[in-house]
Order: sequence, then structure tokens, then C-alpha cells
Amino acid sequence: MAKHFDMMERIAFWSMASFSLFIYSSMAASSLGHILLIPPGLFFTYWCWRKIRLPSSAWFLLFFMVIATLSSFLSESMENPSKTVGELRYFLAGILSIPAFTSVFISRIERPKVFERRVRFLLYSSFLVAAVASVVGIFTLYYGYNPLKMKASSDPHRATGLYSMAITFGYGIQFMALINLGLLLFRQRVEKYISVRTLVVTMVCIFLGLYYSGSRGALLGFLSGIPFLFLRSHPKKFLGMMIAGALLTGVAVAIVFSGGSKATRFLLPAKHGSNMIRISQYEAAIEAIKERPLLGHGYRNFGNESERIKKEHDIAYPDFISHAHNNYLELWADSGIFGLLAFLGFLWSWFFESWRRQDIVGDITLSVIVALAVSGLFQCTIIDGENTFAIMFIYGLSQVTKTRIEALRRLLKSTPSTD
Repeated sequence: MAKHFDMMERIAFWSMASFSLFIYSSMAASSLGHILLIPPGLFFTYWCWRKIRLPSSAWFLLFFMVIATLSSFLSESMENPSKTVGELRYFLAGILSIPAFTSVFISRIERPKVFERRVRFLLYSSFLVAAVASVVGIFTLYYGYNPLKMKASSDPHRATGLYSMAITFGYGIQFMALINLGLLLFRQRVEKYISVRTLVVTMVCIFLGLYYSGSRGALLGFLSGIPFLFLRSHPKKFLGMMIAGALLTGVAVAIVFSGGSKATRFLLPAKHGSNMIRISQYEAAIEAIKERPLLGHGYRNFGNESERIKKEHDIAYPDFISHAHNNYLELWADSGIFGLLAFLGFLWSWFFESWRRQDIVGDITLSVIVALAVSGLFQCTIIDGENTFAIMFIYGLSQVTKTRIEALRRLLKSTPSTD
């Protein structure tokens, strides 16, 4: 058993390393992380079944997968539900990553030097890759050519990082911006793993990448998440930042509805085409929900139904065929009310699980969850492959707790060797 454990633990770390290297650089290469995660994920899940309890958030995520699957096969309009349901593997990977990633952290007790090297690699690779993607994205924006991908810019107006779409890059990089900022704020606790100078440089690069992506909802998500870095440790500072944020939001809304500003894309007029397209998608999603409020139209199927719905209800921009640009409306339209409730249960449980950690990981994760919840009002991050990779990787890491590490370590020691 010890021999099998060591092999699976190493594969689990390689999976983590793959996610760190490729989430913000290559969607195709990121799949390597999933491939590597399957063996240790299944091995440790089976080994720990009924002995180490999964968190409530994982059960809500599993429930969401079941509902999404049922809604797809019961849909009246999906031609190939099996193919679409396959996209739910991202969430399954999040669940499997909990025991797999926990096994890697046993080395903190058993092999501290190995653990330190691994953490340094994960931190440096994650932030440096995100920083390089941000810098390359800005360079490509100004010069029209991506030197790493060796092709012309896919968006002449916004930074796309190493992705092809600015909106995907912006909504994904917001999470790294918060994690980077959180480590800077708690730098005394991580100095032995990553230098403060590196964190400062990557923070500047990543924030500029977020800014030049022009993703308004992502920037709002980032700003909304910042106060929650202080929620547990500095409640007065949290309250002050929330009040200041509310006032600034009020000013921004007043500017937007009074004609907007030409100085920045973040203050476009309320009736700008970009805003009106989103509203048309919201309206179409609401009509889709009215048609099938309980079962939905099938996972990720609203985009296919949006054209028909817009024409039937005379909704603006009938030729714009896309998802709902809102996580909550999208999931309700796709998977029905039970799918939406399962997703909300996942977010709620994850938030309180992070709160109960009472450590740096919990504090930073709180800010990420809030950013996900807020930015999800303006973009379907949860069905965007690149973003879902990042969200589920963060989720799996956030569920590695001292209790689970100790429980898995005791289980290993109590299991007789069969080698």
C-alpha cells in the first residue's frame, strides 16, 4: 500500500504542477492536469470512502452534476446530451482533487524539505505564468502581434493574455489578482516560499492584465473580493472598505446612467451596445426559464435556444447567439431551479467552509468566492472551460485542511502493507 500511495501522491503533485503551469497559458495543456488527476483522484477517493468525509460543498457540486445530467437527457431540444454532459467533468475533477491534493500535503509532516520545494514551485509557476500572460497580452494589444503564440491579435481593443478572448482572460485572471494580493497582505507567513519582491512584480503585471482586458464585471469582482481578505482578521477595516466600495459603486452607477465617460471602458454609457446585448441575453434567459422552470433546457443548451427565443419574443439582437452572460440565469435556464439551488448551495457551503478554516488560505478563498459570485452576474464563468479549470483548482486546494491531512496520514499508518 505504501508503494502505491507514494506513486499516486507523486502523480497528484504532477497534476497540481500542470494546472499551475497551464491554466493561464494553454487550455489544451491544462487538460494534462485532468488526465493526471484521474488515477490519484479515484484511488484516494475509493481508499478514503466513508473514512474521511467530503465537505458539504462537494456534495452540492455532485448534486448539481446529477441535476444537470438529468435536465440534459430530459431536454426536448438537445441533439447530443452525452457530449454536453461530458463538460461536467470539470466539476468532477474538483471533487476528486480534494483527497488527491490532500495526499500531497502529507509531505509537510513527513518530508518538510520536499514540501517546501513543491510549494515554491507551485507559487512561482502560477504567478510568473499569470504575469507573463498579462504582459504578453498588453504587448499584443499595443503592437497587434502575440510573440508567444506567433500570430496576430485576436482583439484589437482589449488584452487577451494567452487566450483568444479578452473576456475569458479578464474573468479568469481576477482570481489570481486576489490570491496575489492576499499573499502580499499576509507576506510574513509566506516569505519562505516566495519572495515579496516577486509578489510585488507579479501583482503589478497581473492587475494591469486585468485592467487592460477591459472586463468590467471581472474588475468589479476583484474589487468586491478585496474587503473579504480582512473579514476575519480586521472586521473594522472590512466594514470601512465595504462602505467605501458602496459609495464608489454609487458614483460609478450615477456616471454610467448620466451619459457615461469616454475616458475608460469601465464607465460606458448605460445604453451602450455592449450593455444592451447583455440585457437582451438576460431577457431571453428569463423567457427560457418561464418555458421550463423546473427541468431547464439542458446543460449549456440556452445558447442554442437563445436565437429562437429572441425571435419568438421580439427581443433585441436576435442574431447574437450566446450564453446568458450571467451564471445564475444560465444555470436556471439550463438545469432548472434545482440546478440553480445546487450551485447556490455549493457557493454558500464553500464560503462557510473557508470561513471556518481561520487561516490565510481561508481568508484568501473567501475573497475568491465573493469575486466569483459578483462577477458571475455579468459573465458565465462557471461554464467557460478556462475559468472553470481555475475555479476548480482553487476549490480543490482550499479543501486541503489540517483535519483531512491528519486523517489521511492516520489512515495510511493504520493500513497494513501488502508490498
